[in-house]
Formats: sequence, structure tokens, C-alpha cells
Amino acid sequence: MSGGHPGQQGRKSEPANLKLLHGRSPGHDSGGRPVRTPPAFKRVAPTKPSHLTPMASQMWDLLVEELMKLNLLKEADGPTLAIACETYSRWLDAKRMRVEAKDATNPMTRYGLLGLNASSAWTVGPWVRVEEQAGREFRSFCNEFGLSPSAEMRLAKEAAGGDPDENDKLFG
Repeated sequence: MSGGHPGQQGRKSEPANLKLLHGRSPGHDSGGRPVRTPPAFKRVAPTKPSHLTPMASQMWDLLVEELMKLNLLKEADGPTLAIACETYSRWLDAKRMRVEAKDATNPMTRYGLLGLNASSAWTVGPWVRVEEQAGREFRSFCNEFGLSPSAEMRLAKEAAGGDPDENDKLFG
């Protein structure tokens, strides 16, 4: 897997605040390495754009609430967060359109996954592609903000005050 910059190898780096949350000691990550101090951005919730669709607006509220708990947002994150929220809204719209386009009487189109093209040949339903692309894009945005399931599990363990798993010492 490639990192975020050309020529960069390996996984993308987590935000410094997330690294510090599961660090082994103050100022160090889970592997004991020093964590670079991020730029001193003012950590505030970005201003919610008025142009968001209703579903994107709901997603904005949810994400801002959760990301502010981790002190991860700044005003400049607003446009990226808005695009992520609109991408989620597009995914949900495509899913709804796919389900509404289904024909329960025809086993080939029962779930809206297939459709007939102009040549009367079976092909992937038009909303499936939109749904898949929006899903990939939203997951990418979630990774940018540290919202992956693995990050969630690490944070949940620490928030509960649980002792680190013995294997964490072995595998970081």
C-alpha cells in the first residue's frame, strides 16, 4: 500500500494526536518513538457550510462532534470535511436509487445490481458504480481523519482505561 506522497511507501501516518493517545509514554507513540509536534493550528470546529445537503449536514454534525473529542479539527479542514459529508450523502442516494430501481419479479434485477444496457445486454446497474465509487471515496476521507475501525478499537480501549493487551507490547 502506498502512502500519501509520491514515492512514499507503507501505511499513511496517523495524526499526531492519535499517535499520542495510544503512546507508551508522554510524547511517544505505541512503539516508543518520539512523536513530532504538529504545527500549532488552532483546534476548533470548522464552520458548517450552508450548502450541505440534509444528509451531508447530519454527517457533518456527527463527524465534527467525534473529531473534536479527539482535538483533530481546525478551520481549514472544513472544505475536506464538507466533501467527505457530501460523498457520504451521494453514496446513500445511490444506494436508495439502486434499491428503488430493482424489479422484485425478475431474479436478475431483484437487488438492483444488474440492468439492461441499450443493446439489451445485462450489465452492472448504473447506481451500483456510483455507490461503489462514493463508498471508496468516503472510506478514503475517513482514513484521512483517523476514522478507521482499527483506530476506533485502540481509542475505545484507552478511553475505558483498560490495560494494554500484552500482545501490544510485542506487536505495537
